[in-house]
Amino acid sequence: MERLEVTEAALATEGALAQAVAAVATSPQGPLAVVMLKQGQGSGPGRAPGGRFAETVIRHRGGNRQVELSDGQRWHLPRGKSAADIPAEDKVGDMLQEAVTKAANEWGPHRLSQNERKAIDDAKKAGEYWLARLLEREARGRYVHEELKRQFQHRYRFNQQGVDVVDLSPGGYKYEILSGTHTNLARHGRRMAGEFFRMLTF
Repeated sequence: MERLEVTEAALATEGALAQAVAAVATSPQGPLAVVMLKQGQGSGPGRAPGGRFAETVIRHRGGNRQVELSDGQRWHLPRGKSAADIPAEDKVGDMLQEAVTKAANEWGPHRLSQNERKAIDDAKKAGEYWLARLLEREARGRYVHEELKRQFQHRYRFNQQGVDVVDLSPGGYKYEILSGTHTNLARHGRRMAGEFFRMLTF
């Protein structure tokens, strides 16, 4: 009997969050994987300030996790933090999320730089359409980042490394701007496991 390792991205995609693989069996007729999922502790909705529910959507191996609130907010909680640490009100984050969504909706191929367009065209000519799509998503992400920086750099600190945006006012929070794919969300959680921040997705 072998253990089956389930990736964080797969857990998020399948909705089997906070569950563990119990067993993998092999039938006498041939290799047949039988996966039994066991409900993990603490996988049900928790409570966050403001009367909101908090559902763990990605649980990382390091003990950090990502939660989604019933009002749509998404937060990354390092080990030792819980949904109770999330602010009942986050006007700065709400404003930034609105700006992120607006910038992402404004983006289109017409906003590609000459170098970005050439790289995408070269990838398509080489038959690497997956690379062309990736380059286009990255270009969109850069545009969203630059738009937010242009609008708010006089009010908040924008970082080249680490969490993207920091509200330096007393009691301020940190914010990460990112595309909302499961793999990207999981990657950011692994990369900044010790940080407490709100995830601003587009």
